[in-house]
Amino acid sequence: MIQKLRFLLLLVALCVLNSCGFSSETKTPIIELSDTNEPFVGKIILENIEGNTKTEVTFHIDVKSIRREQTHQGGNGFLGDKAGIIVNYDKDQVILYNTYGGAKWTTYTIEGYKNALARDTFPYAPIVASYDYTYSFLNDYTAIVAKENALEIESLQLDYKLYSNLSIRQENFDTDEIKVRREMIALVFPNMPENVHFPLLFKVSKNTGDNGIDNKTNLSEKGWKDKITQVFNELNTKENKVKSIQRGEVDPSLFEFNDTDFIETRPEYFFKSHNSGSSWGDD
Repeated sequence: MIQKLRFLLLLVALCVLNSCGFSSETKTPIIELSDTNEPFVGKIILENIEGNTKTEVTFHIDVKSIRREQTHQGGNGFLGDKAGIIVNYDKDQVILYNTYGGAKWTTYTIEGYKNALARDTFPYAPIVASYDYTYSFLNDYTAIVAKENALEIESLQLDYKLYSNLSIRQENFDTDEIKVRREMIALVFPNMPENVHFPLLFKVSKNTGDNGIDNKTNLSEKGWKDKITQVFNELNTKENKVKSIQRGEVDPSLFEFNDTDFIETRPEYFFKSHNSGSSWGDD
């Protein structure tokens, strides 16, 4: 009788420990967005593989600051370049940095950066830059179609949007469940359309003249699902994925810039050098 009682007590104790999270088998969810009505503070990691190049994009987000950094690794395993942008409202500062062709960085005021975006053409190019085709928006596009709640990743609802111009089509999955100051995220993604929320997954391809979905076409629900499935399968084939989205405190030092191994350059470099072939333009 005593032995049975001991066994029952041990079983109860194990159940209590397991319910409290002390189980030897723990599972961390990819998405931790329980406070979806609050501004997002935390870290987001995305991954994209195109050909022999893997790009990992990391966002550190606070209420008044955001840092987006992408790192590249070649197919042979060599560590490649990195580039990023830091927007810091407390310091009225935008920092751009890039190791492509040399480790350089520059700063703007927020208003100065907005003026530069309006005046100059940012170097959209399939190279390591602060932005690239995969994580930027076309600067001349036509909105073809939009579909709410087209895709779900864990518990996160993503909307689908298709844009196109004469040569390129861009398909985007974004979500309004990651709430970030609108102006702040728009500085990180120049040309971001007004109806796009936080962009997570992209598919950019050559425009063949057949956009597949048209606002004038009364598609059945099955037709929508087939199209979304096709796009998402193609994203998975290229290994575009959301690696993690987690809320949590962000160290303020992440929104500062350690220039120990970087050379400060004039702001114009980041807007004009790839277009005109100019040098880094060191002061």
